[in-house]
Amino acid sequence: MQQLERQLLGSSNQLILYKPDNIFYFIPITKNASSFTYDCFSQIGWRYYKLDSLDEVIGKIPIVILRDPVDRWCSGFAQDYSSNQLLIDLQNTSIVDNLFEQGFYGSHTHTQYWFLNKFNLSNAIFIKFTENYLDLVNIFKDNIKDTNFIKQEKTIGTSVKSHQIEIKLKQRYELNQNNQNNLRRYLWHDIELFNNANFIDETKTLQNYKLWDSYKREQQS
Repeated sequence: MQQLERQLLGSSNQLILYKPDNIFYFIPITKNASSFTYDCFSQIGWRYYKLDSLDEVIGKIPIVILRDPVDRWCSGFAQDYSSNQLLIDLQNTSIVDNLFEQGFYGSHTHTQYWFLNKFNLSNAIFIKFTENYLDLVNIFKDNIKDTNFIKQEKTIGTSVKSHQIEIKLKQRYELNQNNQNNLRRYLWHDIELFNNANFIDETKTLQNYKLWDSYKREQQS
């Protein structure tokens, strides 16, 4: 992903990954395997595209990767903090507890809803984020020619510092009911979306898809 695209991904909610002659387009969300997905689709000519109008994707089918909202928020905050974007004393427990009340701190703690709210998701294909990428590999397998980047992605992983911060946040979240209530208030759109999304089965691929409703109703034929 080019640097400009990385900047846009955290600042624009009209950025898609797309190939004009394809029925699908992908809505990238930070911390939801967006780099991995780019590596998949770039092999078949998909590129990032900043929409001027959502009319440009009328009749197309969006692909969305959703991640557990709390897990994603903790990971996103940890990444922004470990890259020195946030000057906060995480040794102070009361300061850590206060983090859950504000919610937004940087490009990686935008809600997933923020990236998606302008799009019509009535026929979206929802994919559940998987930490080890196995489900994503199955779903994208007909689009992947070179799989070496998958091993590289796993090897790079999360920095030790970021991982430690993420663990610390999750522990404080689990230990404090007030923290849970505050963060869930910020993430409530994401929680609703994640809990009600009809995720594509990991045995399916984008080449033999069926249309999936955005919410849990019967699969369309």
